[in-house]
Amino acid sequence: YMAPEQARGSAKVDVRADIYAVGAVLYRMLTGRAPYSGDEPAALLASLLHEVPKRPRSVEPSIPIGLEALVQRTMARTPEDRPADALELERELA
Repeated sequence: YMAPEQARGSAKVDVRADIYAVGAVLYRMLTGRAPYSGDEPAALLASLLHEVPKRPRSVEPSIPIGLEALVQRTMARTPEDRPADALELERELA
């Protein structure tokens, strides 16, 4: 799963793009759905760049609120709003 800054071709891609990818995988695992949709690569890219995924609990209500918040934080559009690195993400998952 590609982070928005990667999709835009930003030169400022760092470890937080990987945090985004982890969040997208968690989203898929928890909801059974991909966070974005599109039949063609261009439509999928447009969805990634311009849409906000549905809240995980709106898809699967049994997801704990705290876990939903973490998934949403890992998938924040702005890298600065995501956990800074894997250690921070690990602490938040614990």
